[in-house]
Formats: sequence, C-alpha cells, structure tokens
Amino acid sequence: MTARKVEINFEKLSVNDSEECKHWVGLLDTAVRYHRDMVEMFEAEEDEVKQIHEAWANGIADAATFIEMVNEEEEEQKRKTEFVVGVD
Repeated sequence: MTARKVEINFEKLSVNDSEECKHWVGLLDTAVRYHRDMVEMFEAEEDEVKQIHEAWANGIADAATFIEMVNEEEEEQKRKTEFVVGVD
C-alpha cells in the first residue's frame, strides 16, 4: 500500500460553534475507545492487527485534539474582536 500526500489548507479550517466541536470530539473519542478496545482484544494474538488499531486510535485522538485547538483559537479570536469592537 502506498501512502499519498494530503495537503490541508489550515486557513480554511473552522469549527462552526462550541456545540459542534463537542459533538465531533465526542464522536472521535468513541472511535478512539473502540480502537483501544480492539488493541486489548488482539493483545496476545495478531501483532499487525494490534498495531493498526493502535495507529488508528492515536490518529483519531490527534484529530480530536486538533479540533479542540481550532475551536479554542476561534473562541479566543472572537473574544479579542468583541473586546476591540466594544471599546470606543
């Protein structure tokens, strides 16, 4: 299997609101728990399957962290903008 390069334009990424962020992070956390359970299930059996589930769990956890970081940055930017706009 060949890896393909994925380019991401970070300028266009956004989370619509805190509730959407919580929804996505919750969904991804469920997927992380599933893959970590699979790691435990295959602990003594198939090393390759275990490694694949470990990789998925780690990648998904990183994605959830990234979504939270983007949301926090957007919230901070909104607070700064509201503060500046509110000052005469």
